[in-house]
Amino acid sequence: MSALIQIQDQYTKLTIAPELGGAITRWQRVEDGFDLLRPLTLEHPIQSTVTARQSAAFALIPWSNRIAQGGTNTPNGWFELPANTIDSPFAMHGSTWQHAWQVLEQDEHHVRLVCECKSPVHLRVEQQIQLHDGCLTLNFHLTHLDERPFLHGYGWHPFFYRNEYTQLQSQVGQMWHRDEQGLSTHEVDLPCDLDFATIHTLPERLVDHAFSDWQGTCRIQQPDLGYELELTSQDAAYLIMYFPLKQPFFCLEPVSHPINAHHLPNQPGLKYLKQNDELTWQVKLQYKTISASEF
Repeated sequence: MSALIQIQDQYTKLTIAPELGGAITRWQRVEDGFDLLRPLTLEHPIQSTVTARQSAAFALIPWSNRIAQGGTNTPNGWFELPANTIDSPFAMHGSTWQHAWQVLEQDEHHVRLVCECKSPVHLRVEQQIQLHDGCLTLNFHLTHLDERPFLHGYGWHPFFYRNEYTQLQSQVGQMWHRDEQGLSTHEVDLPCDLDFATIHTLPERLVDHAFSDWQGTCRIQQPDLGYELELTSQDAAYLIMYFPLKQPFFCLEPVSHPINAHHLPNQPGLKYLKQNDELTWQVKLQYKTISASEF
């Protein structure tokens, strides 16, 4: 099994656990070791009880969030997708977060990983992670290897630091209403407190929704700590906001589709791939310093 690996540039350093779903476990400032994402401190070997869902960030492949009904219809018939966690009745977050990734190449500033898994969908994914001038860039390249065609989606699941001063700016369209199981059902108008067209603090309530027509950029500002992060993806048309109550973190997940899109009309955001078809996407997260405010 591979050990934890680290890359860095002049501003930040990144720790990655290939065997833990290819997850990022820490992203820190070089100058003081401050964690820019929720950290997961690990020793090697990694404990069997730890999963990528406890990490700083991990990939969602080949779907994001929940799929209901134990599977999905495809043009070639029913594709079974059983529950894959002990705390949910749904197939959650795809499959690659539960598999070890292998290191293909590595230098000081970048690493290239690969994961091939055969269940529930046979696929191969390469993940290239790079740091340059405080910018974390992730490039993904998926090849569908299964003889059975499948509706593919993707996403990335980072955990951002949150305190009472944290502010967010991001342009989205409508919000997807969720049922009591957390599944998207239909689009509704954007609530005022979740309209981040202008920057403001996060609401003090539980939010766990998908949003349509994301314009591809989120600006997360930490004015008391003197920095901001800019999350961008031109390949993700949807954004999931997860604001848990009484937690020092929140999530902004660039994704290709709303929650449970496999069972929504027209299966929005999903792409039907046959054997050897490919799919690529990119996510960036830029660290910048700002003048710290006093409160």
